[in-house]
Amino acid sequence: MKNSAALNYYRKLIRFWREVKHFSYYLFGKKLSDYPSPPKDLKKVGVLDREHLIRTSRQYNHLFDDEVLSEKSDDIIHKLGKISIYYDGDKRLIEKKFTGIRKYSQFYNELICGERIKGKGLSADVRYVDYKKYIIYYEFIDGLPLSVRSTKANELLSKNSEVVFGAIQESIDKVHQHRIIFYDIKAGGNFIYKDGRCYMVDFSDSIYFTAIQLRFALFRRVFEKLIEDDQQQLKLFSDRHQKRLKTK
Repeated sequence: MKNSAALNYYRKLIRFWREVKHFSYYLFGKKLSDYPSPPKDLKKVGVLDREHLIRTSRQYNHLFDDEVLSEKSDDIIHKLGKISIYYDGDKRLIEKKFTGIRKYSQFYNELICGERIKGKGLSADVRYVDYKKYIIYYEFIDGLPLSVRSTKANELLSKNSEVVFGAIQESIDKVHQHRIIFYDIKAGGNFIYKDGRCYMVDFSDSIYFTAIQLRFALFRRVFEKLIEDDQQQLKLFSDRHQKRLKTK
């Protein structure tokens, strides 16, 4: 595997196999977890904007910390964004709805990866799953998204860059230990920083390997190369933040 072209070929091959596998789950209505279906009385209280900050109406501001609110948080919420935030009793939930031609594959991919790292403090906990509408409801993490577009994230990194990137690296390493390649790193919007820890969200395009696959030299080699690619993406993410800080 001497160049990136070969790596991309194997990545596409693995993803194609995943598409076939997940399509079979869709055809047979397979359930991969025993999470309950969502109740009908969930109350929508916000959406995520382009910077992955929360836009909400004034009556719901008290449900969130100031650090995670958008400056436009007094807007009407039902017209904005495709990732919505709901309130369920004493819990705030992120609703992730899968759409488009690949919805079944991304939906199952997210569930499979989520089950592997469940309870490890690496991602949000799943609360409800709607298998008919392809929706997963996660418990909301009240932390700061680290998108390169986010002014608040850049302010945090200007003061604590080494600590924050250390937390990101630790989380990525632990995900790799569970045989998952996160892949979607360089934009940073899928990292949430809270209390010195980095949580990862959105595993719909991640690549996972089974223990049996990694017994074979070819799969191990591809897995190792994809880990290197994740690390390269993390470097690009770091460089983009540094570039934005220097332009200020």
